[in-house]
Amino acid sequence: MDQLLLVEDDVSTRLWLTEMLSSSSDMRVACSCGTVGEALAWLRGGNTTDMVLTDLGLPDGSGLDVIREACKLPGREVLVLSIFGDEKNVLSAIDAGAGGYLLKDGSLDSIREHLNCLRSGGSP
Repeated sequence: MDQLLLVEDDVSTRLWLTEMLSSSSDMRVACSCGTVGEALAWLRGGNTTDMVLTDLGLPDGSGLDVIREACKLPGREVLVLSIFGDEKNVLSAIDAGAGGYLLKDGSLDSIREHLNCLRSGGSP
């Protein structure tokens, strides 16, 4: 079962995503947090996770910092889920190490499909 770190500052979206991802039989949300600081502390605290699903626009900084920290461990996959769909943000996330980038206007099934794609070596 894959362990996932979820980083999303909007509480209702974070709860919705946690519930949706927890309903999957092959994935478990190991930690959900709302800031860069919380995510970095969790990642640096020796916790293990196979995947990171992060927003970019966070109240205390950029999700790019979360991506860079997450990618320090080989084999950890990162998927961005953001409202920012411009070329600069997408390329910055990929340059930081994200394996995929989705806009928040996607459906529940779309998010699941893209996480599965990322887990199997694809690039959503």
